Amino acid sequence: MEIEFDPAKAAANPANHDGVTFDEARDVLLDPFALTREDVDANGEQRFVTLGMGGQGRVLVAV
Repeated sequence: MEIEFDPAKAAANPANHDGVTFDEARDVLLDPFALTREDVDANGEQRFVTLGMGGQGRVLVAV
């Protein structure tokens, strides 16, 4: 899986989300034991919610 992200958003993310970096969020998406479900409440776009282990050993939710 290839994951790309906006550098400006990546720089701002730790301050907005309790220190979680985009690199750690990427680890959640690559976690082989992660649980992913479609977000049925998304308005007009297909979105997914993933629960998995981040690189710092935290269980995180990525949307």
